[in-house]
Amino acid sequence: NKLKGMILLKHGVFSFGDTAKKSYDRMINIVTDAENYLKEKKVWKKYEKTKCKPDLLVLAEIRKKASEIAGTPCLAVLNNNDEAVGFSKMNNADKLSSLGTLTPDHVIRTKPFAWVIKNGIEKSAENFKKKYSQYFDKHAKKGLTKLDNGPKWALWPNQGTICFGKSSKEAYIIRDINRHTIRALQMAQKLDSWKPISFKELFDVEYWELEQAKLKKDTKSSKFQGQISIVTGAASGIGKACAEKLLHKGSVVVGIDKNPKVSKLFNGNINYKGIICDLTNNQKVQESIQNTVYAFGGIDILVSNAGTFPESMALEKITNNKWALDMEMNLGSHHKVLRECIPYFKFGINPSVIFIGSRNVGAPGPGAGTYTIAKSGLNQMARLAAIELATYNIRVNTVHPDCVYDTKVWTN
Repeated sequence: NKLKGMILLKHGVFSFGDTAKKSYDRMINIVTDAENYLKEKKVWKKYEKTKCKPDLLVLAEIRKKASEIAGTPCLAVLNNNDEAVGFSKMNNADKLSSLGTLTPDHVIRTKPFAWVIKNGIEKSAENFKKKYSQYFDKHAKKGLTKLDNGPKWALWPNQGTICFGKSSKEAYIIRDINRHTIRALQMAQKLDSWKPISFKELFDVEYWELEQAKLKKDTKSSKFQGQISIVTGAASGIGKACAEKLLHKGSVVVGIDKNPKVSKLFNGNINYKGIICDLTNNQKVQESIQNTVYAFGGIDILVSNAGTFPESMALEKITNNKWALDMEMNLGSHHKVLRECIPYFKFGINPSVIFIGSRNVGAPGPGAGTYTIAKSGLNQMARLAAIELATYNIRVNTVHPDCVYDTKVWTN
């Protein structure tokens, strides 16, 4: 039992032992020796605290282009921590990002090289497509089916890295690989140089027969796979039902509500993010929309649902204060959310707005003055939005529900 381990060049480390515990302990020892060696050589540097604020509209544009290249909607998860931004600022970051993967099996997740976003999004995207096609044509054997041209991660110079996936799970896996890859690239370069396996060898792993078999299976995805939805008033009632249905259909969903319960829905589903927000507050609305784009890369669907059913009151008794409060919640807040979303919708994938109206628009009831009038105003705003946003291929629709009993409006 003299053999304690084996280092397979350009692949990884193995450890051996009579028991699982001994093998595990030896792995820890081998890795610790390597870490101590790297510390002695001082190959790791701490990066300055980044003050970089990403341009979220550009991020949304990048995500749309990545989806176009891939031929399917995808999420774009930004890594702009100090390490990622530091890497993206290195003079040779674009070269290092284009040489290969940290281990051969990573290529299944990340493709052999990054999309380097340099000299404009369009031009660099075309360069990536061309490079991947040439890589395939050079190494492919007859009968192989080419994977999509879409990038799996991008180097965004001076901003960090972006990882793409059809779901949160896929994007997060690629992000985790990317995090330790860029660290290893920097350390290897400072110690000596970065020398991965050849593209030919990477191709053989990426297009391994077992991987190709997966392509030949039914790859039908959920209706809203890779799309990003916002649902306001998501803590209960119609909003919660819409969020649940969108999740079921494959979308990632950001639920926004002033009720703190919104952040704890759906048992920690990684495709859901809850944001506590008072939708009558301009700054909070703006922050919520920005946080959505920061988390997933854009916005495709808005279900503008949040509202209240205020105390019934005859028109002659409605005070100025009640009028202002009710109008702001049931009409003004919808405009605030829509206004902040529109710039991102322009880079959305099949973008769509759904306003939740009310049966009261067509059949008002006595005493429901501010509610009915606000919902009627919302109906007209939806019509106007449909006209204005049609030029950007953004669809706008309104749904007018009747009685919804699982809300606080109705008693037992």
